[in-house]
Amino acid sequence: KMSNNPNRDYPNCIMLTCADMATSVDFYTNKLGFTMDEAWPSKEQPMWASLSLDRQVIMLGVAMDPDPSFCPDDPAALELQQEMVDEFRAGKAGVGASFYITVDDVDGFFAAFKEKGGSARTEPKSQFYGLREFMVCDPDGYRLQIYSPIQMTECQSCGMPLTEAQPGDMYCATTAPMTRASCSPTRPFWRARSVATSWACKT
Repeated sequence: KMSNNPNRDYPNCIMLTCADMATSVDFYTNKLGFTMDEAWPSKEQPMWASLSLDRQVIMLGVAMDPDPSFCPDDPAALELQQEMVDEFRAGKAGVGASFYITVDDVDGFFAAFKEKGGSARTEPKSQFYGLREFMVCDPDGYRLQIYSPIQMTECQSCGMPLTEAQPGDMYCATTAPMTRASCSPTRPFWRARSVATSWACKT
């Protein structure tokens, strides 16, 4: 699961190739609030840089000799998905990958991002998988999902109400062991995964 616990694990750092380092560094530092920790050959004119935001690291490297179910009730999301497929076929940078960046307050972060002149592909939206998120694209087209975990009100497998769920928790005892109650399945289990949680369903 994804959680806002201060002892949570963080993802491995990622490396992104960019066409223009100055433009990309400006986007990540001045729009998204990352800090440049290291750079080569210099922070003033980097060809490679390591940036961080709350212990999450993105490395940027300038391009040198580069190698050549949907949403029936959400037309905008369907259009975006089609665009992503078309871009994949065209070989656009970053197609097929989304990078998740966690923040404490996704709505506040979104507002600050917009105030700094940032342009987002989507607005913050609470998802069934326990995250509230919005999407931005960096200058090269890499997709970043900016998110905060949210508290769910019902099990995302069986549909029963949840109690004592922590932000980011999705399942009850039916699909996750070590919970304190069980519930009767009323939905398919295609969403289920085996995770340990500390909350329960109302019965």
